[in-house]
Amino acid sequence: LESVQAVALAPTRELAIQVAEGLAQIGGGRGLRVESIYGGDSMERQIESLRAGAHFVAGTPGRVLDHLRRKTLKLDQVKVLVLDEADRMLDMGFAVEMGQIMEYMPTPRQTLLFSATVPLGIRGLIYHYLTEPEWVLLSEDQVYVKEVVHLYCLTPRLHKEAVLYKLIEYENPASSMIFCNTKEEVRQVYTFLAGKGLPAAMLSSDLAQRKREQVMGRFREGEVRHLVTTDVASRGIDIEDLSHVFIFS
Repeated sequence: LESVQAVALAPTRELAIQVAEGLAQIGGGRGLRVESIYGGDSMERQIESLRAGAHFVAGTPGRVLDHLRRKTLKLDQVKVLVLDEADRMLDMGFAVEMGQIMEYMPTPRQTLLFSATVPLGIRGLIYHYLTEPEWVLLSEDQVYVKEVVHLYCLTPRLHKEAVLYKLIEYENPASSMIFCNTKEEVRQVYTFLAGKGLPAAMLSSDLAQRKREQVMGRFREGEVRHLVTTDVASRGIDIEDLSHVFIFS
């Protein structure tokens, strides 16, 4: 079949790309054609790819809705809808767009929601869009991060970057992610660490999409050992051999 059979919606571009790449690896030998749709990428390129035919679309809600309104994407044959990191999508204000996208799909379909946490907002979404849903709870009775060592360090605000550098120098992590609250803080921390000669890079929503993809690629390959980022990379991103996570703020 040439029509779109399944759709996965994700809160960030990086996660949409990762989902598409994973599906392409799984289904490539069976002729499954996967297209990723997200903001910051060429609309013309995406339109041409969709015209060529796609069985599975992985994308961010805003850009998927753009294509639906332009009639460059049709979801009338969709059998499966996946909402990945559904709680994050609610946090980021995608609830209205998710509802609008569902109106373009047939009602007889399978809808799957994946979420690390199930706050009240998610429960409302579940019972609004799903009929007699089945719950699958993983790691409910065990703390799956029990092998992780949790440490915190109290330090004066003006010394935070210096203390972070000393911790990295002492721990010498194979790779680390450093989370900051704002894009400006990301720039400040990255500038400090890079100025000390560390192989670091920064990732935030104001970087061009191609640059974001390059940064993630260099981090996965180990060329960059320390990634300073906002929460665009906080959920669902698969990084092997990540030894340290620093919550800077």
